[in-house]
Amino acid sequence: MSAQAVTLETSSTALVGVVDTRTVKDLPMNGRDFRQMLKLAPGEEMHDAASVATTMAFVTFVFFQFFNILNARNDTTSVFHRSTLTNRWLWIALGAVVLLQVGVTHVGFLQSLFDTTDISVAQWAVCIAVASSVLWAEELRKFVVRTRLQRKEIPQ
Repeated sequence: MSAQAVTLETSSTALVGVVDTRTVKDLPMNGRDFRQMLKLAPGEEMHDAASVATTMAFVTFVFFQFFNILNARNDTTSVFHRSTLTNRWLWIALGAVVLLQVGVTHVGFLQSLFDTTDISVAQWAVCIAVASSVLWAEELRKFVVRTRLQRKEIPQ
């Protein structure tokens, strides 16, 4: 039984065929760990400034959403009002998001899966500070709205 290697046509960029799920399922694993297959993605493995920047952008995006969830709870009440602490399930979910984000950023097999790299505490602080800008902008907007509402209520 002789196996012939499939040749790769590189002279044209035309799409000749589509790899369907059956074809992928029929690929021999040859004793490989499926996580090792993830490393077969095209391109070089990078652990340079670009990789750190990409990881920081990902962390910042996640924290933008973290702060946005807090903003969305009420149109006029400040996030710093004590009512923000009343939804226990929200805080459990937000804690889980933070733990998962730390895992994706610092746990080896999750780093491979999400193409992230370790970042320092200072870099985490930068990500959180930048992401919190959405909180401060919304707090300013809420303050303006509350002030205008209060002026309308006071008879002159």
